[in-house]
Parts: sequence; C-alpha cells; structure tokens
Amino acid sequence: MYSLMIVDDEPLMVKYFKNSIERIAPEWQVSGIALDGLQAVELLQRQSFELVVTDIRMPEMDGLELAKFISEIYPQTRVVIISGFDDFDYAQRAIRCGVSDYLLKPISDQSIADTLKKISEQIRSAQSKLFSEDFLFKEERLTDPELRSRFLSSVIHQESPNMKSIYSVMAGKKMELLQQAYSCVGIIGVDSAALMTEGKSYQETESYQMRLNQTCMENCKDDPNSAVCYCDGDNTAVLICSREKEEMLEKARRFYKEVRSQMERDYSVPTLNAIGTVEHDILCLRNSYEAASQNFILAFLQQPGLSSGEDGRNPADGFAGLASSVYSDYISGNDSGIYAGLKDFFQGLPDDADPLVSARFGLSLLQQICKKGKVKRNRLERGFQQLALSWQKTRGKAAGDGMADAVYQAILALNQDEKLQLADDGNHLAERAKEYIAAHYSEPISLTLIAEKLGVSSSYLSDLFHREVGEPYSKFVTRVRMEQAIMRMKADPNKKIYTLAAEVGFINSKHFNSVFKKFYHVTPTEYFKTL
Repeated sequence: MYSLMIVDDEPLMVKYFKNSIERIAPEWQVSGIALDGLQAVELLQRQSFELVVTDIRMPEMDGLELAKFISEIYPQTRVVIISGFDDFDYAQRAIRCGVSDYLLKPISDQSIADTLKKISEQIRSAQSKLFSEDFLFKEERLTDPELRSRFLSSVIHQESPNMKSIYSVMAGKKMELLQQAYSCVGIIGVDSAALMTEGKSYQETESYQMRLNQTCMENCKDDPNSAVCYCDGDNTAVLICSREKEEMLEKARRFYKEVRSQMERDYSVPTLNAIGTVEHDILCLRNSYEAASQNFILAFLQQPGLSSGEDGRNPADGFAGLASSVYSDYISGNDSGIYAGLKDFFQGLPDDADPLVSARFGLSLLQQICKKGKVKRNRLERGFQQLALSWQKTRGKAAGDGMADAVYQAILALNQDEKLQLADDGNHLAERAKEYIAAHYSEPISLTLIAEKLGVSSSYLSDLFHREVGEPYSKFVTRVRMEQAIMRMKADPNKKIYTLAAEVGFINSKHFNSVFKKFYHVTPTEYFKTL
C-alpha cells in the first residue's frame, strides 16, 4: 500500500480525497492531511510518504515552494500539483521544482486514477531496478537460507517482480522447498507489552526482537523446507513446508515450542505466536500470512476464559475495526473521535481481564497506526515511552478507562515536536482543571477552552473530570459560582444582583436568578432578606 499526503486548504477537496482514494486507486491510502505547506513540512518530519498531492495556491507556503522543498530534502517523495490555472508558465515552474504531474481543476476520478497508476508504475519500476541490481550482484553469494528468506519476504510483502526473480533462481537450483505439497506461514514475536510493563525501553524490546529473529534463523538454517524473515511490526515470519499436512503442523508446533523455550531460558523473554492457513500452492502464502496476522491478535487473549465481554463481543473481533477508525481519526486530527473509539473498545473488555491483555491491545494499536501511517521510528519510540509511563499510572484500572487514557496519550505523543512531556495522570489533570476554574469562574469559560489549555480533547477531559472529581464539569462550575455568590452576598448584603451575576460569570441577571433558585431553592432577593 502506497502512502499519500493531501495538502489543500479547501475542506471539500480534502474530504473528497480522504473518502475516495482507496476506491479510485486501491493500492493507495491517504496517510496525512495538511491545510498548507508549513503543516505539510511538519508532517514530512513525522511520517514517510510516497506521494504528496498539493494545491498550488495556499497561505504561508504555496504548492510550488513545497514541491521544491520536497525535491531537495525528500527526493524519494513524488509531488503532484493541483491547479485551476492552465498556464504554461506554471507547468514549467512545476517541472523545475521536481513535480511528477500536474492536475487541472475540476479533477475527476479518472484523472486521479490515471495519475496514481502512473506514479505507482514509476515507483515499482524504480524498486524493481534497485532490487534487480542488488540481487544480480549478490545472487552467486547468497546461501540457500538467504534465498529462502528473500523469497518468503517477497511473498508476504507482495513484491511480485522480486518474487518471480527469486523463484526462478530457486527453481533453477531445484531447491527442495518448492517441491513440498503443503506449506504455511506463522508469526512469532516477543511479548512487547509484557516487557513494557516490566519497565523495558523501546530499544530493549527491539533488541530482544532481533535476538528472537536470530534464534529462529538458527533453528531453520539446516532445514531446507523452512524459511525466516522479518514481517510487519518487526515480528518474525516463519515458513514451514512438508509433503504431509499433519507432519507440517506438528513440525510447526515443535519449532515454536523450541524457540519459546530458548527465549525464556536465554533471555527470560516471553513470546507470542500464531499459525496461518495451510496452502497447497507456495505462491499463495500471502493468504497464510494474513490468516496468521489475524490469529496473532487472538494470541493477545492468553487468559483462561477470556473470550468475550459482558455484551458477548470477542475483543479480537472489534480490534480491526478499532484500528481502522482510530487511524482515520488520527490522520484527520480528530482527537475526540480517537478517544471515543478507545473508550468504547476498552470498556468492552471483561472486568476480570488481565491488565496485560489491555496493554497488548494498546501497544499493538499504536504500532499499527505507525505502520499504516509510516510514522518514523523516533515517533513510535516516543509513543512507546508515553504508553509505558501512562501504564504505570493507570495499571490498577487498565482494563477500562485507564487503558483508553493511556493509549490516547501515547497517540497524541506521536505528534509532539518538542521534547516529550510525559502526561499528567488523571488526578493531576483534573486538579489542574479545577484550579483553572477556581481562578477564572467569573469569565465565560468552557470545557473546550480548558481542554485546549491542558493540551487534551474536550471529550477526554469531560470523561476524566467526571471520573476523578465525582461530578460533571458543568455541575462543578455551577457549584463553584453559586458558592462564590453566597460568599459575596454575605460580604456585601447591599450588592446589586446584576453586579453579583457578572462577578460570578453570568452574562445576565435573569439566568443567574434561575440557576440560583434551582441550586438553593430560593431567589437571590429572598436570600438577601435573610442576611
């Protein structure tokens, strides 16, 4: 799947691209949205893109300036300009800025499809050329295990030209792997969430994953009917082949058992694994790999009796939908949508769920967002650090709102440009909100305003405030204002009601009278008479 950024200050154009690209060109996805050139530059620092589609006229930095910047700093990223000007001078300037294509408004589905198809072919051609040059140079020096590894990698990553080249070489060498009747792909990975909850850093989990990959390679190097390679998320994919189906499955079980034992014995590191479907055609191993990926999610549920929540939902069934919706909200900058999705999912886990199960889902979600959005490694590391810190603060309630809070803060951390500011725990954040209300109750404050001051979304703050304080934000503000009104009335029994109303944050005395009577069951005038 190729990654695309749309840069346009016109909301309708952004919405059109976001909702239509995968329908028009299935091998492309919108992974970033920017409203102007400066926002696009910020996104390029966080994520990798094969293509940037940009309007030519925008504030701050226009499309041609952005194209020139990309060609100089990110030469592997292609640029397509969208313009309403059929002007030869513009086209010439665009070419000088390294633009790959030039689309005239109004654009159509077909024009976009044709352009993206051309860009895809250019990318594949460049990748195939690089692979061919590298492969031809190394072909004679590649060992059989290395050939098998490259073949497996090309199959599961759908690199068709590379797969055909390697298959041809393997067939020429009459490698035994290609002569087996049954094959399947499995996935094995370190339990990164378990390591995170034990205080291990992101670099340490990466190191253990590399050791796991090496352990798998050592166990496969003398078996001509197996192969090992890295797969998505830095896990390890393992290919097992045999002439008999049951023999192959038993061989796979023995392999995973041995690798798990070695990792536990040598490094005290737990692992998770899953096996995909059995295939008769070795060129269809992508199907087996996709099944293994789905089963790997099920491996997160390593707790007896944990299969569904109170509403009967299997948590694994909802995870794919959650990942898709959260990713969509992430690239759109919809923080409220992200939090709502997380809250719904994690509240659906059973009350007796092992907190580690929640941590596995949370970390996997973070990794999938980074993988699909091609978020750069340093950003993923930052998100991991944030999730680890939030986990330590919320582990007592990690099966529900606590884990939703933790993952939400980790996703926000992906976009932090400054040095990582580790988020406050819920109680501290609620206290800061209360302090702000106490200092500004006389002003027209809103939940959205306070959320912006604290750097969180309004929906997140609303939920957290209610949970930590014990009453909704609106009731708390009303109570503070009413208590302040009573104090001021006692201090000055002759104060005018309209003056009092303004001093405690009401825009008119009529609204103040109504709220006061509802709160104290008497009107302000009646209360003054008791003083």
